[in-house]
Amino acid sequence: MNWSYSLVVDAVYPNGSLVRPPTPADDGIGCSFWRSPNHVLYQCANAAIVLGLLAPKKKFGNLFLHSMFVLGFLLLSVWAWTILCAPDIFSWNFAFMVVNVLQMLFLMYYIRPIKFTGELENLYVTMFEPMKVSRKLFKKLVCPDFCSVGMLHEAEPYAIYGVSRTERLGLLLTGMMKVYSNKNILHSIREYEFIDSPEFESSMTGEEKYQVSIIADCTCRYVYWPRQSLEYLLMKEPFLATVMNTMIGYDITNKLYALNDRVTEKNGGCRQDIRLPGVASVLKRASHQSYGNLRSTQQLHPDAKGNVRVDFEDEEEMDIIEAERVEFLNGHIQPSVDIDCSSKSSESSSKTSGIHINI
Repeated sequence: MNWSYSLVVDAVYPNGSLVRPPTPADDGIGCSFWRSPNHVLYQCANAAIVLGLLAPKKKFGNLFLHSMFVLGFLLLSVWAWTILCAPDIFSWNFAFMVVNVLQMLFLMYYIRPIKFTGELENLYVTMFEPMKVSRKLFKKLVCPDFCSVGMLHEAEPYAIYGVSRTERLGLLLTGMMKVYSNKNILHSIREYEFIDSPEFESSMTGEEKYQVSIIADCTCRYVYWPRQSLEYLLMKEPFLATVMNTMIGYDITNKLYALNDRVTEKNGGCRQDIRLPGVASVLKRASHQSYGNLRSTQQLHPDAKGNVRVDFEDEEEMDIIEAERVEFLNGHIQPSVDIDCSSKSSESSSKTSGIHINI
C-alpha cells in the first residue's frame, strides 16, 4: 500500500514533495503557490553580499566590499553543493569567490603600510608629512635610484671651496655642519636643514664650484640627491616638485634671516653669506657694471713703438675692483658695495656708493 502511494506521489509531484510546486495563476500573472524559504546558508550569503555593497568609498571600503563578497559567494557555493546539489550553480559561485579573493589580495598589497628606516621615518614625519606628501610618493624620493645616504665624521668636508661642484642637493639627518669662508664661520647647518640649497638653486648645470667650504662639526648622516636624478624625478611628479621648491625656498629664507648670516664688523660694513643666490647675482652684476664703466672712461695712448697703452682716469679704481672681487670670494663685502642693515645706513651709503641693496 505504501509502495503504491509513493508511486502515485512521484507521478503527480516529480520533485518528491507533498507540496504542489508553484504554477502560474490562471490569468498568467503571479504565482498560485509559494515555496518555503530556502536554507539558512542561502540567507546568510545574500546578507553578506548586501552588507558588502554598503561599504563606504574610502581607503578600506573596497577591501571590505570584496571581503564580504568572498564570504557571500563561499556560503552560496556551500549551499549549492550540499543543499541544492547543483554543480553549475556551485561552479559559478565558486568562480566569483576566487575572483574576489584575488581582488582582495591585490588591495591588501596596494594599501599596505609603507615603513622606512628610523632616520628616513623621522625625516618624513618632520618635513614631508605636514606638506601632505604621501608615503608612496616619499618612497620614490628616497629610493636608491634617486637618493643616497652618506656619513661624515668630525672635520670631514662635505664640500671644498673652489674644488667641489654643485652637482647635488643634500639634507642633514643627524649632527651639525658649519659653513666656512676664508676660515671664518658663516653659519651652522642643523638637523633637517638643506646643506647646499643656495648652491643648488643658483646653479643651473652643476658645473659651478662651491664658494664656501662645508665641514662636519661632528659625526653626521645626510641624504643627498644628484642633480640630474632629482630633476628627472621632479619632472615626473609635479606635486613633489612644488613641495621641494617650497622647502628649498623656505630654507634659503631661513639662511638669509638667520642671525649668524649677517654680522656687523667694526668698520661699519656687513659680512654677508655669499651662498645666497640673490646677493651673489647682484654682486656679480655690480662687478660687471663697474668694469663696464671703467672701460667707457679708458683712454688709449700709443707709445713710441706703436703699441697701445691703456690709461684710466683713476688708476686706483682697478685696485679697488680687484679688492672687491677677493673680498667677495672670501665672504666679505667692502663699503664700496654697501649692504644696508638699517634704513639710516642706507640713506648715508647711497651718497657714496653706486650700488645699493636693501635686505
